Amino acid sequence: MEGSIKNLKIFGGYEDFKNVYLVFRKSPFFEDWTEKNLREEYEYYNENGEIFIREVDNKAVGLVALLKGVQSGHGLELPTNNVGYISDIAVLEECRRRGYGTELMKFAVDRFTNDGSDYAYFRASRYGSMSEPIGLKLGFEPVYKNNGELLIQKCSFPRVNNIVPEVEDRKFLIKKLR
Repeated sequence: MEGSIKNLKIFGGYEDFKNVYLVFRKSPFFEDWTEKNLREEYEYYNENGEIFIREVDNKAVGLVALLKGVQSGHGLELPTNNVGYISDIAVLEECRRRGYGTELMKFAVDRFTNDGSDYAYFRASRYGSMSEPIGLKLGFEPVYKNNGELLIQKCSFPRVNNIVPEVEDRKFLIKKLR
């Protein structure tokens, strides 16, 4: 595959983030990301985690945002907080089905493995998402509560239309790294 994955802090900036992240305004997400929300999300990741972009011909076509630790409100019960969270993964619509999403997910797993994390996890729509099949292929498994029920988090996102409800169930997928 041509191109490479680069740290956005060093090789890019807000405009690259914004151009890719706005895929969440389109199908199947329809999330209403305002300029203010985008800027806040970008700054949050830069202050608390890392953003990596997948470039092709010097253009950002995908991104992955990584955070450390079990995130507040996720309800995961693990024996350690030495955990990597794949917060967001996105690929431009016109660049999908070329392996970039898989490459970004593998990169995230390798990054967390190399930094000594015990687990990596991400959140996906309860009823399927683009990242879930990639995660399953890479050895992630759904997270269940002690009673055998799927661990679900209710998430609320303002939408650009009424096709998708504002409140959505998200499930978690996890992979033991060591």
